[in-house]
Amino acid sequence: LLNGLPNTYAYSKALTEDLICRYGKNLPIVITRPSIVTAAIKEPLPGWIEGINGPTGLMIGAARGIIRSMHCNPQYSSTVIPVDKAINGMLVAGYNRSKSKEKESIEFYNLCISKKELFSWGESIETGKRFFYEFPLSYALWYPDGSIKKSYYHHLFCVIFFHYIPAYLIDFFLTIFGRKPFMIHVQNKISTGLNLLQYYTTKDWDFRNDHFQRLSDNLSQTDQELFDTSLSQVNWEQYIRGYIIGMRTYILGEDEATIPKARRMLRRLYILDRFTTYTFYVLAFWFLWLNLEGFVAESDAIIRSSLQIIYKDYNKTVHT
Repeated sequence: LLNGLPNTYAYSKALTEDLICRYGKNLPIVITRPSIVTAAIKEPLPGWIEGINGPTGLMIGAARGIIRSMHCNPQYSSTVIPVDKAINGMLVAGYNRSKSKEKESIEFYNLCISKKELFSWGESIETGKRFFYEFPLSYALWYPDGSIKKSYYHHLFCVIFFHYIPAYLIDFFLTIFGRKPFMIHVQNKISTGLNLLQYYTTKDWDFRNDHFQRLSDNLSQTDQELFDTSLSQVNWEQYIRGYIIGMRTYILGEDEATIPKARRMLRRLYILDRFTTYTFYVLAFWFLWLNLEGFVAESDAIIRSSLQIIYKDYNKTVHT
């Protein structure tokens, strides 16, 4: 039934639009299509968010050090819209539809920001990482140092080695010590969320938003301020900073007073991460160094044997 759509959420919206277009032509209907909805830019408070769907949940996973890789094209625009702008757009679109003289046609509004005014996915994620180091979470399993991968196979390799293998190891030790394992379950949920978001982050979307840009043209100055839908000249750095602080405050309930302690923990995780990484490289180099002499000798024997066979075949051919 999904027929290529990423999940039942997208399918149900497409199904509903189809039903309305078939049977709702005689009603004054307006359909609004918001892009990826993220934290508020202004109302009720900058950075306000109440759910962990979409990018918010993945941001938390990355800040916890659980998500180390994401399949994404960093050059594509991040098709996001702050939740307060989307809600204002819905309200004004409904109001304009009620005032319209044309009652028998269905109107559509793509509630989205123009591509030229958006950060790319690469810019958004790198900016988010920078602010996560400034406002880290109080609890993390590992140092948050993941990255986006343009290649699917590179991403898949990182998922196996940096998502699932550590998850199995943690659950193994939890089971040994009589604790309930949970990391595999967490990684399965993360993979579901990643697969859904990656449907959008690996495609270059081009939404037409002419109707949305003209929404406020017929409103009074007071209503334009109350139901603000303007999206030009958004300071994306400031917005992402507020988004991260809001997520920390409204979703995770972490007070501003916990930031100094969280930064100290982040420094310890950084030292542990670098120590583990360098130890791995040193051991790998040591292993190769110890086995290099035997490997070279074995390779040399194989090459000599092959050359002798070739030489004998050559002599036999010349003699014939």
